[in-house]
Amino acid sequence: MKTQEDICSPPRPKLHRVDSPLETADDGPLFECSLAEAFTATAEKFPNHTAIIDEECRRESTFREVDSFAKSIAAGLQARGIRKGDRVATSLGNTLEGCVSILACYKLGAIAVPLNPSYKPAQVIGALNHVTAACLIISAEANLPFRRPASTIPTLEAFVDDLYVEKISSRAVPSLEHVIIVDNSCGRIDTTPFKSLICWNTLLTGQEELSDNAVSKDDVALIQFTSGTTSAPKGACLTNRNLVNIAINMGRRLNYTEQDTVCCPTPLFHVSGTTLGLAISQCFGATLVFPSEAFNTAATVEALRTQKCTAVYGVPTMYVAMLEYISQSHIRSEDFKQLRTGIISGAPVHASLLRKVHDVLYLPELAVCWGMSETAGAATMSHPYDPSVKRVTSVGRTLPHTQVRVVSRDDPLRVLPVGERGELVVAGYLLMKGYWNDPAATAAAQIYDPVSNEIWMRTGDEGVQDADGFFQVTGRIKDVIIRGGENIHPAEIESILVEHARVMDASVVGIPDEKYGEIVGAFVVLNDASGASTSMKQELQEWVGGKLGKTWVPREVFVVEDLPKTASGKVQKFELREKAKGLL
Repeated sequence: MKTQEDICSPPRPKLHRVDSPLETADDGPLFECSLAEAFTATAEKFPNHTAIIDEECRRESTFREVDSFAKSIAAGLQARGIRKGDRVATSLGNTLEGCVSILACYKLGAIAVPLNPSYKPAQVIGALNHVTAACLIISAEANLPFRRPASTIPTLEAFVDDLYVEKISSRAVPSLEHVIIVDNSCGRIDTTPFKSLICWNTLLTGQEELSDNAVSKDDVALIQFTSGTTSAPKGACLTNRNLVNIAINMGRRLNYTEQDTVCCPTPLFHVSGTTLGLAISQCFGATLVFPSEAFNTAATVEALRTQKCTAVYGVPTMYVAMLEYISQSHIRSEDFKQLRTGIISGAPVHASLLRKVHDVLYLPELAVCWGMSETAGAATMSHPYDPSVKRVTSVGRTLPHTQVRVVSRDDPLRVLPVGERGELVVAGYLLMKGYWNDPAATAAAQIYDPVSNEIWMRTGDEGVQDADGFFQVTGRIKDVIIRGGENIHPAEIESILVEHARVMDASVVGIPDEKYGEIVGAFVVLNDASGASTSMKQELQEWVGGKLGKTWVPREVFVVEDLPKTASGKVQKFELREKAKGLL
């Protein structure tokens, strides 16, 4: 029977918990295998070990069962004409079906394209057209954090010409050949009248053989959207080699073994779910626990207790919510003594929050990470043996086989000295292959260094490195707002605001916030300044929410006479950020 060591070359050092950083296998060699090969090897090594616990549906599946499900779904997709390289979009929550659908794509060689279930119909259409998706796998109900389940049928009606006929057609998305429905509605939605839709369960025929689907380590496995899709979307193309090795390097840093039970409330449509959740667990044989389909504070805390989880993932807002729930529910900290490690990332992390997390949830080896979708996850990461002050004031040091530089904003090839702020750029195996069908954006993001003969990724983040090699992220050069781990691009909101009949001009910035890291603030210039009022601000918030969704709604709306601009007409957003701080 083949093991991971047989399939992946070079051989993998034995994983073990250690008492000294000198004993870690942190800098082991890279693996040259596909995700399917790596995951199948784990299933063969730990066939009867629990792979996924779906708490909401009260289901547990072993690695052998998950591997079998994925093969069957892959064969079902192939039987319906889906081939290697085809794009298969998924709009699913944190469920067994969500995992298996992505794993099936990896096995088939199709490219998985996870979509945010909160997307409005226009955003779904934009995403599907951007990647020319051949197939969409979608749940009957969209389950979003802190909201009631909502039927996805109205979304499907927006781009499927006729749901009641067997052969699917879509003038809005011409490439679309199949829509597969996962019925998660518990009987609330009857999908049988919609003959255009294929029931996910009908793909589980037991057929597991695939033909002509040899998958290379350099093949693109995942397209991760880095922004919304009503304006120009960017899809980061991540290869099998990217994902296998980032999973192994991060898992080693976390000292994972098959004895770990990992609580994953972060969504599968984020790289935090696909890499930190699914890929790491599948590489190390650790049990992956989904507390709920979408983030639910109570369900997450209860899963930590009942499943005796040893690790947990989350963005800062998730940890804030968990701490508040534990306090309000008078839950004893002793209930979390089994928690050993985890990850906090996705937004600015305040030292005060880290201290609270350590006090209440223990987590002696909690890691802070920094990275982006384009780097398949983390580029830097703290280590359990780092000095405590570094663990709460930095994002750690670079992961193995990864380089991070601090460079001049004006000349990205000029490396700045230690202690000087500049733009963070990244090089190594973890870099995306490029943005899907967007060579201009790829060229703008990647730079070639003729001296080192390497490609470097411009992150747009401002940072500084200290004498010990630890990095701090001090701000962002690019304008993206990170609210509770969710990337929000101001241009999307600005384009919607200026569509309003009363708005002449608009600019959107991120405003520091203790809970969310950042909140959205909008500065608007009205056609008639006398119309500024509380009701006007509420009207604009509702306008944005109706077009883009709740996540994109500005928390603060400031009506101003004009926007500060340079001589060339560009808005000086740094002035607006400072002005917002003074107004709040």
